[in-house]
Amino acid sequence: MGNDQPQQRYRTTSLGSGFANTNFSQVLTDLAPGAYQFRAAASNSLGVVFGSVQGFNLGPTVQTLRASGLTQVAATLNGNVDPKGADSVAWFEFGFTTNYGRLTPPQAVPASNGAAAVTAVIAGLIPGVSYHFRAAASNYLGAAFGADQGFPRFAQSAYLKASNTGPTNQFGYAIAMSGDTLVVGAPFEDSIGHRSQWY
Repeated sequence: MGNDQPQQRYRTTSLGSGFANTNFSQVLTDLAPGAYQFRAAASNSLGVVFGSVQGFNLGPTVQTLRASGLTQVAATLNGNVDPKGADSVAWFEFGFTTNYGRLTPPQAVPASNGAAAVTAVIAGLIPGVSYHFRAAASNYLGAAFGADQGFPRFAQSAYLKASNTGPTNQFGYAIAMSGDTLVVGAPFEDSIGHRSQWY
């Protein structure tokens, strides 16, 4: 069986002797949430045989999808949650690193079997900064976390260029903004009447 730290465990049952097929089962307890694999095995004086590998999950399963709707200051986070038949709660963690540090409001995921889409819009982002995020969900069986995703540094949407550029003007040496007015310093520009333009 396996979880975050896969471990191998086994339990034995005595089936006695005979030539007929015999069913057997065992109950496992104290399992942590996660994905597990198992197989049946039998041995006697003639050797050992193994059944095929089967698997099961405890707790919800979560998939983090790529972000969408990216702007300079906002993004839509996307994911899928399979609640495995139990009422669950889903959310997203996000931040500048994989330590995250911020959470979206929790959202209910009704009991079902199969992936359900979850989304959350985050705003107030800092332009030019990379963000990490992951989807998460929990129910009475435990909590699960999707893989890390990120959205890259935001692309530049506009820039200022002097209409009479010169190699020694030092355009952009200093800037100041008041309301919707931006003033750009060029201490060695000595011409008059030229304006900068948005591109």
